[in-house]
Amino acid sequence: NEVTDAGYQLNFEQSFSEVPRFIGTLATYNGDDNAYLRYLQPEMTNTGVIVYIEEDTTFDAATDHVSEVVSYIAIEGEGTLRAREVSE
Repeated sequence: NEVTDAGYQLNFEQSFSEVPRFIGTLATYNGDDNAYLRYLQPEMTNTGVIVYIEEDTTFDAATDHVSEVVSYIAIEGEGTLRAREVSE
């Protein structure tokens, strides 16, 4: 619960040899207004990225948002990432 609209330096648990691909989302939905995870792409490095919460302004002009938990994956390399069904 550390990411807000003010921005948060998210440090990857490992460093990459190049800037990785980054996919992230909100893992919690605190507060009354819809919100989305954003990141500052120009500041992303091989060790981390600055993420922040952007709040929807459809119903009001307020853009400040309470803290949220985020989930993410950072992937290095080239190629296609594919999913497959696994049956138990």
